[in-house]
Amino acid sequence: MTKVWGTHTVKFGGFTQTTDNFQSTFATYQDGNLTIRAGQAPNILTNATMGSPHNPDANFIMGIMTGYGENNASPIGDTAYMETSGFVDDTGRRLAA
Repeated sequence: MTKVWGTHTVKFGGFTQTTDNFQSTFATYQDGNLTIRAGQAPNILTNATMGSPHNPDANFIMGIMTGYGENNASPIGDTAYMETSGFVDDTGRRLAA
């Protein structure tokens, strides 16, 4: 809104907004969770022992994992907030003499 008082022009207004954000919690391992540690595990096809007993980096490079898991549900989190703001602007002008 605008109001003129003598040599002043005053403008003021406000804004409000409510925002909802429905999103998954990404900590639930919905896409799966691989575990690669040091240790040896049997091959499921040949039953031969595979892997480095003390080096998890070597097991990672060779693609030897020690565990896998995933969840079948992922809760949805609702993050909501309200934003409100306002402003006032006063512009004064000088009269010419």
